[in-house]
Amino acid sequence: MSRPLRICGLLVLGALAAFALAVACGSTPIPLAGLPAALAGDGPAGLIVRELRLPRAAAAFVTGGLLALAGAL
Repeated sequence: MSRPLRICGLLVLGALAAFALAVACGSTPIPLAGLPAALAGDGPAGLIVRELRLPRAAAAFVTGGLLALAGAL
């Protein structure tokens, strides 16, 4: 495996970990192990994750990517 491929893989894993932490962290703590259940469930944790945290984290992730792209140009 070449070095640039390893670096890209680590960066992707880091981005996914940051996205998961952004969804899990908040005033109502949701453990990382409970994220799949919260995404699939209809309880209060599912509502918090799907309606509040997931759109916020996705918007931040896309905005950061676009700012990085603009900086690279």
